[in-house]
Amino acid sequence: MFRAFVRATAFVLGILVGIQVGVRVLFRFRPAPTPPQMAPLLGSRARVRYRDPIQVLDFAGVRRNASVVDVGCGPGVLTIEAARRVGPQGMVYAIDANPQVLDRLDRRLADIGATNVKVSLGQADRLPIPDRTADVVVMISMLPVIKDRGAALKEARRVLKPSGILVVGEELPEPDFVRGRTIQRWAEESGFRLVGRQGRAFRYMLKFVSDEYFQALGFDAR
Repeated sequence: MFRAFVRATAFVLGILVGIQVGVRVLFRFRPAPTPPQMAPLLGSRARVRYRDPIQVLDFAGVRRNASVVDVGCGPGVLTIEAARRVGPQGMVYAIDANPQVLDRLDRRLADIGATNVKVSLGQADRLPIPDRTADVVVMISMLPVIKDRGAALKEARRVLKPSGILVVGEELPEPDFVRGRTIQRWAEESGFRLVGRQGRAFRYMLKFVSDEYFQALGFDAR
């Protein structure tokens, strides 16, 4: 009986691992955004417990009156918390490529009376935001699904103020998960420098500043 249980368990685990590997290979060669059907999971209590938006904002150093860009905002868990954090004089730009998700977010914002959030349909490599507008740009479980990651990072650099912060977070079991060193390499190739890290190998956040940040302080970015 025990041997049969072990074999059955191994069989099920094998199937699950096989599916996970197959999906990862597919997404590695064909990056794609999270489908709208997954939006409820992204905003679930279980996910919020291990990807707490307050921790993200604390790590990014978001303060009152700040300007925050939530790239790939999804159901808006981070967006809404950021709107509370920055207050009425601050601004949050919620960007997503899925109009269905944004419609839901618009309704949620209307329900809570938030007036400091601008919701926009857009792509990460073409952000509908003026130059040097943001104090913080946040990309959570977002960067690896973008086809042109370099363009997306350059857009983040464009909209950030010289003193701005970029935060990139990744986690398992996202099918497009990559290691922190990969994210760091992509960011450095686009003119960012790593200045902080939080989390573990399979659930982490990285904090970056641009070369302009160091130049504004009178240091050599190299």
